[in-house]
Amino acid sequence: MLSSILLILALGCSSNAIHIGGEVSRITITEYESNEPLVEITEKSKIDDITRSLEKAKTVTTSAMDIALPDYKLSFRSERNEVILELGYYIQPLDLDGISGHYWSSEKDLFIGSSVAIEIPQ
Repeated sequence: MLSSILLILALGCSSNAIHIGGEVSRITITEYESNEPLVEITEKSKIDDITRSLEKAKTVTTSAMDIALPDYKLSFRSERNEVILELGYYIQPLDLDGISGHYWSSEKDLFIGSSVAIEIPQ
């Protein structure tokens, strides 16, 4: 019984689960539901801060949770404009199972505990 509980805990919360699969040259930000383009991040130091934080962050599965949709969608793009990764972004950080952050992967059903905030003009 104890080993089953430990296995569930290990699967529910892990680290380094988000891997950015390529060199990100820019991050495009759109409204999550309407896909209306808002802003683009091209500053290498800001992109590096965000990607490093995501790759080091703890995650929690959201497959059994009912959470609100994010405010924005972030598209991590290569130099050739290929989408490397898409994540949802919450203006206000959420706290799920003790992990606080702004980012959610709908593809992987993972909430990502990165507190790196992004300035998005309203």
